[in-house]
Amino acid sequence: TRLLQSCFKLAADKSGNFAMLTAIILPVVLVAGGSAVDVSVAFSEKSKLQDIADGAVLAAGGVFDGTNFATAKSMAEKFIAAQASGAVDEETSTDPKLAVLRYKVSAKDNTLTVTMTKPVPTSVMRIASIDAVNVSVAASALSPMKPEKITLTPTTVQGWYYKKVSILVLRKNAT
Repeated sequence: TRLLQSCFKLAADKSGNFAMLTAIILPVVLVAGGSAVDVSVAFSEKSKLQDIADGAVLAAGGVFDGTNFATAKSMAEKFIAAQASGAVDEETSTDPKLAVLRYKVSAKDNTLTVTMTKPVPTSVMRIASIDAVNVSVAASALSPMKPEKITLTPTTVQGWYYKKVSILVLRKNAT
């Protein structure tokens, strides 16, 4: 009975509740705050990747006409190689396996697309067994239209003066 009385007395004692609640809640608050920092780092990295993808698709889109995919892909890869090395922070020590930037340059019809994926290492979220946050971006460019056929039929053009000719190129099914 003495053991039972000691248990009731311990259960009725309210001193130390604040310390108990603090011990339970503090790790959760610290992980949540640290996760916010990790997520903001991931969004910053996503912005950098989007800038690289946009620049790569614009660089490749400058030479892409819908028929020369190999040349456009080479231009995009050169741009990505030049920009991606500058985007790595030299001061942070990251796991080399996590700092892998994957990209894909593809074309369908007259649209050139660059997609990029990179796992961003976390710091505080590792406590919750989340070692990286995957970030993906995509950018597309439409190649300029080339006229398939041009027909010029002069009707009432006379004289030896310079004439102005305007050519309007429309995409198929466009008005």
